[in-house]
Amino acid sequence: MKTGPEKFLEDTFCDYLSELHGALCLKLRIDGSNGFPDRSIITPECIFFIEFKSPRGRLSPRQKEWIRVLRDMRFTVFVISDFHDGAEAVEEWMREEEE
Repeated sequence: MKTGPEKFLEDTFCDYLSELHGALCLKLRIDGSNGFPDRSIITPECIFFIEFKSPRGRLSPRQKEWIRVLRDMRFTVFVISDFHDGAEAVEEWMREEEE
Protein backbone atom coordinates (compact mmCIF):
# COMPACT_ATOMS: atom_id res chain seq x y z
CA MET A 1 0.00 0.00 0.00
CA LYS A 2 1.25 3.45 -0.87
CA THR A 3 2.09 6.01 1.76
CA GLY A 4 3.55 9.49 1.76
CA PRO A 5 3.52 12.03 -1.08
CA GLU A 6 2.39 9.62 -3.81
CA LYS A 7 -0.64 8.49 -1.77
CA PHE A 8 -1.50 12.10 -0.92
CA LEU A 9 -1.29 13.05 -4.62
CA GLU A 10 -3.52 10.12 -5.60
CA ASP A 11 -6.16 10.89 -2.97
CA THR A 12 -6.15 14.64 -3.65
CA PHE A 13 -6.34 14.20 -7.42
CA CYS A 14 -9.22 11.71 -7.16
CA ASP A 15 -11.11 14.08 -4.87
CA TYR A 16 -10.56 16.86 -7.43
CA LEU A 17 -11.87 14.73 -10.33
CA SER A 18 -14.85 13.53 -8.31
CA GLU A 19 -15.87 17.02 -7.23
CA LEU A 20 -15.27 18.77 -10.56
CA HIS A 21 -16.41 16.09 -13.02
CA GLY A 22 -18.46 13.64 -10.97
CA ALA A 23 -15.81 11.04 -11.80
CA LEU A 24 -15.56 7.59 -10.34
CA CYS A 25 -11.92 6.95 -9.40
CA LEU A 26 -11.69 3.19 -9.18
CA LYS A 27 -8.74 1.24 -7.88
CA LEU A 28 -8.77 -2.02 -9.82
CA ARG A 29 -6.69 -5.07 -9.02
CA ILE A 30 -6.00 -7.75 -11.60
CA ASP A 31 -5.24 -11.10 -10.01
CA GLY A 32 -1.82 -12.42 -10.94
CA SER A 33 -0.72 -9.25 -12.68
CA ASN A 34 0.85 -6.18 -11.15
CA GLY A 35 1.56 -2.86 -12.81
CA PHE A 36 -1.98 -1.91 -13.83
CA PRO A 37 -2.50 1.89 -13.49
CA ASP A 38 -3.37 3.13 -10.01
CA ARG A 39 -6.79 4.49 -10.94
CA SER A 40 -9.39 3.89 -13.62
CA ILE A 41 -11.36 7.10 -14.09
CA ILE A 42 -14.92 6.96 -15.35
CA THR A 43 -16.92 10.10 -16.13
CA PRO A 44 -20.16 10.45 -18.09
CA GLU A 45 -18.05 11.53 -21.07
CA CYS A 46 -14.96 9.31 -20.99
CA ILE A 47 -12.82 6.60 -19.43
CA PHE A 48 -9.10 7.00 -18.80
CA PHE A 49 -6.36 5.74 -16.52
CA ILE A 50 -3.83 7.37 -14.20
CA GLU A 51 -0.57 6.08 -12.80
CA PHE A 52 0.60 8.26 -9.91
CA LYS A 53 4.30 8.67 -9.18
CA SER A 54 6.30 10.60 -6.65
CA PRO A 55 8.45 13.32 -8.26
CA ARG A 56 11.40 10.92 -8.39
CA GLY A 57 9.34 7.80 -9.06
CA ARG A 58 9.96 5.65 -12.11
CA LEU A 59 7.67 3.33 -14.03
CA SER A 60 8.39 -0.37 -13.60
CA PRO A 61 8.66 -2.59 -16.69
CA ARG A 62 5.18 -4.04 -15.92
CA GLN A 63 3.70 -0.55 -15.59
CA LYS A 64 5.21 0.42 -18.94
CA GLU A 65 3.76 -2.73 -20.50
CA TRP A 66 0.25 -2.06 -19.14
CA ILE A 67 0.40 1.54 -20.34
CA ARG A 68 1.44 0.34 -23.81
CA VAL A 69 -1.39 -2.24 -23.91
CA LEU A 70 -4.01 0.30 -22.85
CA ARG A 71 -2.76 2.93 -25.31
CA ASP A 72 -2.70 0.34 -28.10
CA MET A 73 -6.39 -0.18 -27.30
CA ARG A 74 -6.81 3.60 -27.76
CA PHE A 75 -7.28 4.41 -24.08
CA THR A 76 -5.64 7.48 -22.60
CA VAL A 77 -3.20 6.90 -19.75
CA PHE A 78 -1.69 9.74 -17.73
CA VAL A 79 1.41 9.43 -15.56
CA ILE A 80 1.07 12.15 -12.93
CA SER A 81 3.68 13.26 -10.41
CA ASP A 82 2.52 16.85 -9.85
CA PHE A 83 -1.04 17.93 -9.05
CA HIS A 84 -1.09 21.15 -11.09
CA ASP A 85 0.65 19.72 -14.16
CA GLY A 86 -1.60 16.67 -14.02
CA ALA A 87 -4.77 18.72 -13.65
CA GLU A 88 -3.78 20.92 -16.57
CA ALA A 89 -3.06 17.90 -18.79
CA VAL A 90 -6.29 16.12 -17.88
CA GLU A 91 -8.42 19.26 -18.29
CA GLU A 92 -6.89 20.00 -21.70
CA TRP A 93 -7.46 16.41 -22.84
CA MET A 94 -11.06 16.44 -21.60
CA ARG A 95 -11.77 19.68 -23.49
CA GLU A 96 -10.37 18.11 -26.66
CA GLU A 97 -12.50 14.99 -26.14
CA GLU A 98 -15.64 17.14 -25.93
CA GLU A 99 -14.97 18.73 -29.35
